[in-house]
Amino acid sequence: MFGFKSKCITAWRSSLGSGNKSSEKCHANTTHRATACTGRSPIHGLIIGINHYPNLPPLSGAVADAEAVREFLIDSLEVPSSQVISLHDEAASRSGIIDAFHKLKNDVRIQKGDPLVIFYAGHGGSTEAHSDWRFKFGFDKIQVIFPYDYRMEATGSEGLVNCIPDQTIRALLNQLAAAKGDNIVGIISMWNSRHNPNPSADCDF
Repeated sequence: MFGFKSKCITAWRSSLGSGNKSSEKCHANTTHRATACTGRSPIHGLIIGINHYPNLPPLSGAVADAEAVREFLIDSLEVPSSQVISLHDEAASRSGIIDAFHKLKNDVRIQKGDPLVIFYAGHGGSTEAHSDWRFKFGFDKIQVIFPYDYRMEATGSEGLVNCIPDQTIRALLNQLAAAKGDNIVGIISMWNSRHNPNPSADCDF
């Protein structure tokens, strides 16, 4: 989880290219090149980092890693800050994370095929899938990420806030890809501690 920026800049330059593409030759028959001609980076990002949880042990490097990724996009790839959604700690609630995916999906500035970067650093875990998930999806294990407000009282509900299972993330990514194309870089940096709760009974869609 630590030192993310220094390890990944070269790989990301290769996969995402330069953020400022105004110097590249423009081809009007492709959205990506047409966007490049405006001088605006086509890259958009959703960057999530959670150090402090009300109901889980604190982390020390998740927010720093998220900030390193954000700075890399803005400083190295010249992505405007208005094109990067950053959620730290309490802003990275379950509803906040899911809403951010929908914001990307509905952002009219994002053309189909534009590069999208999604990064999460925080608590995560895995557990046995319960029987109906095994029947529906055909797997024995699920992986989850924990939003900031995990196990806090849900607003307008008598229940508690759940974790976010991999199938929910998959559905969000599929919706995003259908709207904006599949040029998506997704990175999840999870701290899977033995102190994390067993999430099998707490996760739903």
